[in-house]
Amino acid sequence: MAFGMSRKHQDDQEFGSDSFLDVLANLVGILIILIVVVGVKVAKMPPSEWKMDAPAAASAPPSPPKELPPVPAFGPLPEIRPTEEMLRQAELLKRNYEQMQAQLQTLQTDEQRLASMRKDHEVELASLRQQMTAKVELLRDEKTQVSTLEMDVAHLRNQVTTLQQQAENTKPDEAPVEKLTHQLPPIGRVVTGDEVHFRLQNNRVSHVPVMDLAKEVQQDIHRRKDVLLNRSFYQGTTRPVDGYLMEYVLQRQGMSLNDEMRYGRGVIRIGVSGWVIKPVGPVMAEVSEEALQPGSGFLTALNRHGPTATVTFWVYPDSFDIHHKLKEYTHEAGFWVASRPLPTGVPIAGSPQGSRSVAQ
Repeated sequence: MAFGMSRKHQDDQEFGSDSFLDVLANLVGILIILIVVVGVKVAKMPPSEWKMDAPAAASAPPSPPKELPPVPAFGPLPEIRPTEEMLRQAELLKRNYEQMQAQLQTLQTDEQRLASMRKDHEVELASLRQQMTAKVELLRDEKTQVSTLEMDVAHLRNQVTTLQQQAENTKPDEAPVEKLTHQLPPIGRVVTGDEVHFRLQNNRVSHVPVMDLAKEVQQDIHRRKDVLLNRSFYQGTTRPVDGYLMEYVLQRQGMSLNDEMRYGRGVIRIGVSGWVIKPVGPVMAEVSEEALQPGSGFLTALNRHGPTATVTFWVYPDSFDIHHKLKEYTHEAGFWVASRPLPTGVPIAGSPQGSRSVAQ
């Protein structure tokens, strides 16, 4: 019963409010219509003459506005309690929000991981570019070396052709070239120990510091070991020693089974595949009379190595006379002697695949 009375009272309030609004709207509409009608009439009136004979009478004060009926007061709004559907929707929205937060956290983590991977890939790419640049430089060096070797081969071929032409054009009345005759003693041995080298050219003798130049090569290898680790082929030149320098070629060599067992598989062996000795500038050379005098360069080199060393003479065709005298002296002094004839224009050279000197 109480519920029915409250409902009726609420309906009465709503009805009263609606009626008041309708009345107010009608009044506003009537006022607008009146204003329009008055405006039209004023526009159609003819102009009149105003006379200032007497002051205009004071207009009557406007009547006070008619009081409007009081607006009825509205009661308190009814309390809205959430329904089960609204609670279910709110819970669903909360779960969706939490899921979106978790997905956002996952995306942020993935973004950081991808950024780290990108940085690592950039570092790896930079390293690969450096390696590629190093390989390109290596290929360029090897190409340059191949071109240099091809030029050397072409130059040697031209020299051979020139020598052949000179030999063909040699006149019969020219003095015959003295030939080196080998008189083998009863005993000979392959040189394996200390060896002292002499170059015989223009009937003069000069000491060739082969062992000192070999030490220079070893020092070059030690200084350039970082470069040699990245190359399979290297061509270098030592500094001059006593008027001679050595041009050498280094190559990476394979490891034997014994070497791998001894040093491991990570070790790289680099060896000299060939060398050439050339004079640089003026070389101190002595004729036979000067060479056999006390204090000469020839005797000084012999005494420094001792009688157990083997003497190797590199003999050009124009120096057989001095070779005969020096060989006879060294034999009498108790040295083992090995002689290596050289064609004109060919430098002193050697390689691991070459033959060893045979001393007599």
